[in-house]
Amino acid sequence: MARTLLRRSAPMSMVFSAFLVVGTGTQLSAAEDSGVSPTLDEVIVTAQKREERLQDVPITVTAVSGDTLADFGVARFEDVKLPAVRIGQGGFTDSLFIRGIGSGNNQGFEQSAPIFIDGAWYGSSRSARLGFLDLDRIEVLKGPQTTYFGKNAIAGAISVVSKRPTDAFAAGVDATYEIENREKILSGFLSGPVSDTLRVRLAGQWRDLDKGWVRNVATGTNDPRQEAWGARLSVEWNPSDDVEVYAKYEQARTRQFGRESQLFACNRTSPIINFAIEDCVLNDTRAVQFNRAGFGAVLNLWDPARPYPETSEVELSAAQMGITIGLTGDHTLSALINYFDQDAFQATLPAHQTAVRSAALLKDSQRGFSQELRIESPQDSRLVWTVGVYRDEGSLNSFPTLGLPVVLQGRVNSAGVDQEDETLSAFGELGFKVSDAFTAKVGGRWSETKKSGLGQRFTYQATPFPPAGVPATLTLLQGANNGTFSVQMARKDSSFDPSVTLEWRPAEDTLLFASWRQGFKAGGLDHNVSVFGARVTDIAAANQFAPEEVDYAELGAKLGLLDGRATLNISAFRGDYKNLQVAVYDVVTALFRTTNAAEARSQGVEIEAALAATDSLTLNLNASYLDSKYVDFRGAACYSNPPQTAAQGCLPVPGVPNTTAQDRSGQPTQFSPEWSGSVSARYRSALPFELFGGGVRFTGQVDWLLTESYFTDNFGDPDTRVAGHGRLDARFGIGADDGRWEAAIIGRNLTDRYVPVWIGNQVAGGPNSSHFGILDRTRQVALQFKYRHD
Repeated sequence: MARTLLRRSAPMSMVFSAFLVVGTGTQLSAAEDSGVSPTLDEVIVTAQKREERLQDVPITVTAVSGDTLADFGVARFEDVKLPAVRIGQGGFTDSLFIRGIGSGNNQGFEQSAPIFIDGAWYGSSRSARLGFLDLDRIEVLKGPQTTYFGKNAIAGAISVVSKRPTDAFAAGVDATYEIENREKILSGFLSGPVSDTLRVRLAGQWRDLDKGWVRNVATGTNDPRQEAWGARLSVEWNPSDDVEVYAKYEQARTRQFGRESQLFACNRTSPIINFAIEDCVLNDTRAVQFNRAGFGAVLNLWDPARPYPETSEVELSAAQMGITIGLTGDHTLSALINYFDQDAFQATLPAHQTAVRSAALLKDSQRGFSQELRIESPQDSRLVWTVGVYRDEGSLNSFPTLGLPVVLQGRVNSAGVDQEDETLSAFGELGFKVSDAFTAKVGGRWSETKKSGLGQRFTYQATPFPPAGVPATLTLLQGANNGTFSVQMARKDSSFDPSVTLEWRPAEDTLLFASWRQGFKAGGLDHNVSVFGARVTDIAAANQFAPEEVDYAELGAKLGLLDGRATLNISAFRGDYKNLQVAVYDVVTALFRTTNAAEARSQGVEIEAALAATDSLTLNLNASYLDSKYVDFRGAACYSNPPQTAAQGCLPVPGVPNTTAQDRSGQPTQFSPEWSGSVSARYRSALPFELFGGGVRFTGQVDWLLTESYFTDNFGDPDTRVAGHGRLDARFGIGADDGRWEAAIIGRNLTDRYVPVWIGNQVAGGPNSSHFGILDRTRQVALQFKYRHD
């Protein structure tokens, strides 16, 4: 089948659903073979920091089971496709967006849609590059999650829940081999009791992608190649009926060699692009070349221990302990302590071409130590309450960040901040059952965040480059005092964010809710420290950005229908954001800077439905309509390649010489398709024969994914709009009735579309040269075998 990139948006009639690899996590219960009408299994979530049925939670939550992710061979965040959610690579960093709101391409950004692992905050977007390990589920909580999650979750929260030790002995192994890219995934676990009170679980995963999905015609390699591994030891201990202790330690690492980036939409008059091998079309080829002994070698930029110059790595070590104690009167005391140590490295060629005109390096390290203490009343009381306190402290060192664009006459730009931060919070919620059917809740969270850091910038410029006598290391270059400066920065932000929720249950399995809540994301220190446009006395202030704030309202209904055979969940939402933090490319410094967009609004409607259509067939339908736009974003940067013209809205800024800007008010935010969706069908049926002494079952699932077009940047550059597209995933398997073993064939992106996960301006390659796109993984066909013993 010829590979194509859709050029038109998917028609509205075809997208009455939302990105959904696995539906809503619902499955047929065991009743399907008993002659009783089939029902949908209950989905359990922890969206309010306690286990509850999804249908009982007054929040829009998309829950994805870990077993289904494993069934489809999904081992990375960016391969999870969900309604109105974007998780994937950008330039140096990753992008996490929920309903068109998120944080952009800045190395120091804390995320507006952060990742929480087993209830603990992981603020860096690079955490999304770590592979999945023995997951119970992923919960995507949409809209600000201030009261229970806090810590900057102003757009939502991505909550990852690990599997726990089991009461009885259990073991399993999964092996998947993807044929197109020779990818191998091997995972397994051992779990069970050590004594009457102690249970242990050991899990591990190894992944190797030997052949990338983009052919590099300049080097003869297939990029990118990836490898990852992870291991976790977890323990549960019940010294008494009223006490549970959970502890875990895990390590993980992911590495990638080469990239899936390529040039497209090129300026055909560019003298620096080798058009003999560069087709400048978004497809499965790229033309990127590197000479290790040439450019960048004078600074020892390329580590000989790393086998490929285009390399990215993320390593994580983490430990956690949680204690739950039953108190007098069925009250509960919960404590959670978490520590993580995450290091990231990336070396890349920003030119994305054979003319090696630039190189860039990122190293950062992040440490975090958090503690939370929470007390809850019994949930069946007339008066229900939760109170808690939270504290964390952390450090982030993202210096140096290095850019070496030759086109800027040999300029070396290196900037970063060695930052310390501390957050203190107190939170609570009080609910009163006015009647058996009606509950009113009020809640709130007070937070104070302090950040301090030493910002440094080194700028060196010389022609020709490199000049004779330049020392061989960046440290010595800084000592040469060529444009080096440092500035001490500090800020403190605090906010109280209230919430009100009304819940009405007029009938069994029916929940109608309305909520209003405010959210807050602390301001920060810009990690692209700059003196441009600021007086020397204002450097510290000029390199900071203000907090984000949001007023959010949501109406929803969660309905159980047809005696448990169907569910229908509908939500309508509107969020008004102020001082939205955005990252824009600074063509003067050749690095991303952070600024605040004045106002943005995210509003829309989402529908999730599931139906046990027959004893064997389950259907899922999701729909997302999203209207996410900047309400007021005057002074936004103009786009380039080619430069935005005055007729296109790029106008001089009054009173600021040689500066232009555009007004993006009324234009869409990043990653905000108006319509997106999917339909999913799952079929399970017993087969009329036996294998290995037992009954055999067939399982099949087909998912059709659709989205309309959206922008990947906040400039509104027409070349960064991703066209509407569709995607077909499928899985067919046979296995034992009791789930002991299964063999399956998996197909993902069977329509083989060329879809960019990110499009950006290729500024480093020269003026008006082109754009670059990062290509999503193309068609995959895999074989899988699973074995369980319990």
